[in-house]
Amino acid sequence: MWSAGIIIGSSEMGLTKEEYDTLSEQEREIKCKEVEERFKDAGADFVFKDIEEVVDFVLNTRK
Repeated sequence: MWSAGIIIGSSEMGLTKEEYDTLSEQEREIKCKEVEERFKDAGADFVFKDIEEVVDFVLNTRK
């Protein structure tokens, strides 16, 4: 079994969509990197930025 974390919208990020949208691009990058590291430290096999990356991953691994 694999485990995966999805950064944007996760409880690990702890921000509402409105709060995330108000961040500058630099703040978003920093916050996303922090969350990515927490998922990896927890043992996630994959870390995706958002649900669209999950869909792309699933569709591309089915081939």
